[in-house]
Amino acid sequence: QARDLAVKEKAGIVDAFVELTVQEDKAKTQVVKRTRFPKWKETFDFTIPTKLLETTTLQFTVWDWEKQGNHDFLGQGDVVLTELHGEEHIVGWHRLCPRA
Repeated sequence: QARDLAVKEKAGIVDAFVELTVQEDKAKTQVVKRTRFPKWKETFDFTIPTKLLETTTLQFTVWDWEKQGNHDFLGQGDVVLTELHGEEHIVGWHRLCPRA
């Protein structure tokens, strides 16, 4: 989920989706329309060799979907996979960063 996403258009709405990347694998969420506080209830599976788990990150980019033209970039970030691995799920927020 995300909260308080920036508005990029005059209408004041966001149609958000997220692109996820782990190594060479990519996935994309569904578009959640008309909210600055989207929640995605989706699961994605990525295959990562155990020996690479400690050095691999999940990179994410949040976009405002546009029917015509380019989607608007809202921010990006990454999470070290060791934070997500195991029986305990770590709950927390990650601040979106501008393009690197």
